[in-house]
Amino acid sequence: MPDYDEYLDMGSYYLPFLLGIQLRIKANRKTGQVLGATITFGASSLEIEAFAAPKTMGLWDDMRADLLAANDKATQKAGVFGTEVMLPVTIKGGRTVMTRVVGIDGPRWMLRGVFSGRAAVAEGPETDALNKFFADIVVERGDEPLAPRDLIPMHPPVTPEAAPCRRAGRCGRRGQRQARRAGQAQGPVRFRPAGAGRDHALARSDVLRSPLNAPLAPADRCGGRPAQDHGIGIPA
Repeated sequence: MPDYDEYLDMGSYYLPFLLGIQLRIKANRKTGQVLGATITFGASSLEIEAFAAPKTMGLWDDMRADLLAANDKATQKAGVFGTEVMLPVTIKGGRTVMTRVVGIDGPRWMLRGVFSGRAAVAEGPETDALNKFFADIVVERGDEPLAPRDLIPMHPPVTPEAAPCRRAGRCGRRGQRQARRAGQAQGPVRFRPAGAGRDHALARSDVLRSPLNAPLAPADRCGGRPAQDHGIGIPA
């Protein structure tokens, strides 16, 4: 089985650890179904969602065009994750905040990140840390049939200590399970300090690609208690 010893299992993706973050869960209030996760770090946040995508083409170009068409104040620019969207969003109380929306296309999936706070509008340590965090996420598409833009099913966070038991339970219910499925990453590549070579997200085709080569903060457990959170609310 893949080795995710240092990652938090969310079902559709695996989150790396970063010292000082808080994790909030976005869930359907009626059903309790997990829909996404938001990472808070200092004065910045990052909302993360994984979508199913067509087999033959990416999804981010179309989704980006839809965001631009729906808001005449939205703009796009070149960033560390390719073409990114600067999208003003009105939040509770009528205040408008600027967000930075990025997308990464993979085999039959697309990962979307919505940065807000300092990480959306300025360079600095928080932006570097959350960019690195997003680049280190590992997506597990699974083999279930999903329509393009459907959210890939998630579950509440499973800690590294509990993950082996969860995987054993899956195997017990479903029999032998292949270690690799279509679109499934084969585990994170170990981080190499800055100057030791490429960032580990660049080292594998099944891990998110990024030109970053910033050092990783010391490992820590994701802090905070899971709670319902509706995030920025950008449509798919």
